[in-house]
Amino acid sequence: MPRIHDSNGKFKRSFRFWTPQNWDEGYFETRGYFRVFRPDYPGAYKDGSAKRSHIVYWLNTGHVIRKGEIIHHHNENTHDDCFSNLQLMKRDDHMAHHRGERSQKLRLIISCHGCGIPFSTTAKQGLKFHSPGCYREYRKSEESRIKHSELMREKAQRGELRNYEREKTHCPSGHPYDAANTRLSKKGSRLCRICHRARVKARKIRLRQARMVPQIHRLLNQEEAI
Repeated sequence: MPRIHDSNGKFKRSFRFWTPQNWDEGYFETRGYFRVFRPDYPGAYKDGSAKRSHIVYWLNTGHVIRKGEIIHHHNENTHDDCFSNLQLMKRDDHMAHHRGERSQKLRLIISCHGCGIPFSTTAKQGLKFHSPGCYREYRKSEESRIKHSELMREKAQRGELRNYEREKTHCPSGHPYDAANTRLSKKGSRLCRICHRARVKARKIRLRQARMVPQIHRLLNQEEAI
C-alpha cells in the first residue's frame, strides 16, 4: 500500500476501501493474516481495518465474527481467503481440531525395549522405554550389556571409534606433546612436563608462604609488646 505523510510529517498508511475487485489491496500483519480497510464492517478495528477472511465470510453470509469465534482455513494457508476455503468454528473447537491433527501425525505406538509393553509416544520425543524404572532395570540386565558390547565391537570394526585424546597434539595450555615434553601417568594418559613443573613450583610457593605466616604473626606480637 502507498505511504504518505500526515500533518506532523510522519509516515502513515494510505487506506483504500477494500472490495473483492481490488483483492490484494491491504497488508500482512505480524501473525500472517491479510488485513484490509473496511470501516463499515461491525467487527473492524479502531483504525477501520479487519482481516480479509472475516470480510469475505461476512460479505457471503452476513455473519459478523464475534468473540470466541474464529475462521478456519481448510488448506492451512492463511493467505488463501477464498470463501470455499473458510469455515466458521468456535475457538475451543478450532484448537481441539489442530491438536487432534498434530497428535494423529506425530503419535506413535511402539513396544518398550525393556518389558515389551506397547505405549504411545511422539516422533520428536523418541522414547524407547515407557518409564524411568523400566529403563533402569534394563540397564542392569545382562541383555543390555551384551547389546552394548556388540554395538561397540561393530563400531570398532567400522572404524567409527576415535580416541580424541590421542589425536591431540598440544596440552590445554598450548605446549606440544613431543618426546621431550611428555610424560605418562599411572593410568597411561599423557601429561605435559612444562605444566607439571609450573604446578609444582606454585605449590612450593604456597607452602612457603603458609610456613611464613606464623613467623610474621610472632614478629608483629613482639613489636606490639615493645
